[in-house]
Amino acid sequence: MTNNQLKNIAYLSLGSNVGDREKYLSSAIKQLKSNPDITVLEQSTIYETEPWPSKKDQELFLNQVIKIETTLDPIALLKVCQKIEIDLGRKSKNDWKPREIDIDILLFGDQVINSSDLQIPHKHMNYRQFVLTPLIEVNPELKDPISGERYEIILKNIEDEHKVKPHF
Repeated sequence: MTNNQLKNIAYLSLGSNVGDREKYLSSAIKQLKSNPDITVLEQSTIYETEPWPSKKDQELFLNQVIKIETTLDPIALLKVCQKIEIDLGRKSKNDWKPREIDIDILLFGDQVINSSDLQIPHKHMNYRQFVLTPLIEVNPELKDPISGERYEIILKNIEDEHKVKPHF
């Protein structure tokens, strides 16, 4: 990164429920770290969760949130994330199918984006304990850029029956 480029803070959600789930998460983070336009600042605990929405025919997910600093714009970051997913063997683009790795952009600074390619804040994050729990762990002061409400409060008020527990 050059000093004259604008650096943005973004939060990414990573998930895996196929094969060596821990390896997929660590490999995705390694690839993000190897990108000269991305600095990984913080990583949450890895959490084990049920698939969302309820899919009893799938393995449990491992989920994690990371905080990054980047000079990329949101679309360029999306393309980097999609390339990593493909590089790590993700086959399905269906949101509700098992996957080797899933990387979602949750937040990008305080930007609000609503396009056919990208929605920030992520469209389902305020309904998912497995996203909000690690997000709050990384930054408990974060607020939703649309409502201004702290994610800590949003988490307390959601009705999500999917259990979230630290993975050791």
